[in-house]
Amino acid sequence: MDERFRGYFRVRLRAYESFLAGRRGLSLRRPQEPLSRDAVQAALEAARREAAANGFELREDAQLLIALLAQELVARPVATVTPEDAEELPDILKDDIGTIVRQAAETANDGEVSAHAVIDGLSSSWDRLRSSNLRVWDRHASATGQAEREELGPGA
Repeated sequence: MDERFRGYFRVRLRAYESFLAGRRGLSLRRPQEPLSRDAVQAALEAARREAAANGFELREDAQLLIALLAQELVARPVATVTPEDAEELPDILKDDIGTIVRQAAETANDGEVSAHAVIDGLSSSWDRLRSSNLRVWDRHASATGQAEREELGPGA
């Protein structure tokens, strides 16, 4: 990363962590949001510890990407749409983020894991993520997906 950008990502990461901690953020809060924020924050902390224990740094841009993806594409949708699954979020996010970070660390340059490495790690570990069981992105989980399968017939 060009050092000129490091400070920017550090500030953005701290701002997002403040949002996760509930000190700032959207004025339209739902009751389930503290659970999703806490789950994301705990998983991010676990990823930082794992990175440090394994001798690499999780750069600020990587941490911000992980936090945004976990919060906006997993935790909030699950807590809002299927709150019965939200109880499992802390463990699911911790496991998934750990999986992604370990995969990303395999391509770490100079002991640093970048956002780019996180994207690559996410892509290469997609099939092993526990959050896929929540069916947030499964097109077959929707009514439209069901209709498509029915149109295609058995075995589709």
